[in-house]
Amino acid sequence: MSLTHIIVPAAGLQPFENAANAFDLALLGKTWKEIERIELHEDSLCMPAEMAYARALQLPGDEGKTPWAAFETQTLKQPCAWLHPCHLDVGMTDMVMQPTHRLQLTDAESRELHALISPYFEQDGITLRYHSATRWLALGAQFADFECASLSRVQGRSINDFLPDAGQFPQQLKLSRLQAEVQMLLYTHPISEARLSRGLPTMNSFWVDGAGTLDAMPVSSGTVRLDLCLDEAAHDAHAYLKTWQSLILSAEELAAKALANQETLHLTFCGERTAVTLQSQKSSFKQQFLSIFSRLLRHKAATNLRGAL
Repeated sequence: MSLTHIIVPAAGLQPFENAANAFDLALLGKTWKEIERIELHEDSLCMPAEMAYARALQLPGDEGKTPWAAFETQTLKQPCAWLHPCHLDVGMTDMVMQPTHRLQLTDAESRELHALISPYFEQDGITLRYHSATRWLALGAQFADFECASLSRVQGRSINDFLPDAGQFPQQLKLSRLQAEVQMLLYTHPISEARLSRGLPTMNSFWVDGAGTLDAMPVSSGTVRLDLCLDEAAHDAHAYLKTWQSLILSAEELAAKALANQETLHLTFCGERTAVTLQSQKSSFKQQFLSIFSRLLRHKAATNLRGAL
């Protein structure tokens, strides 16, 4: 099956120092045309990349309604969600979720925490299955119709504005109570004290996302790839620049190959608020094609996509 769609998160950073070392994004106008644009806001329940990826996979793509847990574990006809161990910095008026990578939970720690917490969830009809150190699979009827913000959108921010409305989703009352029980249970637990002695944050809460039910796995005529290369290089400007250039050159090669085989390749660049999907096209008659990125950037310098994505 041929590769038909590449989704690229973190494409809006573009930490180029000056025009001399910037890749000429206008060159993409020769072989690509914009066919779709997703525009969200900073308080949306998901990231543009998540929505674009869901739609490309033919999954429900509305905010907070993609059953990622069911899809990624191939759990069919059974409501489920992901449960992520996390640490909340609790203030007077809000609770801020630390980026989850700072937890640095080991497999042994996560398994011990899972075994400790699972009975509390069982009492409320939720089964917790260990999946990895950073997330557990939660199964229960409560997740059949539960709209929740993605971990990617919430971490590093106050969770107050992202908590589901208990009036619309009464199961949130049960989850809030479980969060309080987890906080009290782990406050002075030896696992927490051992982590604090090593200068590591404790698990004092959890976040639920990717909830829903999947009746059957989606069927696609092509393959979709989530390419995290830019996201992984985002903290190093030099590495990000080289990765960006390699990504574009690779995409151009794949587009040429697709056209030679009379196929179409889609490429979606995603930022914090916007995702733009391009489709490969024949590059002859250059003058009839507008530069896709001159429109995307609204005539801003081609060295910075931050404002556009």
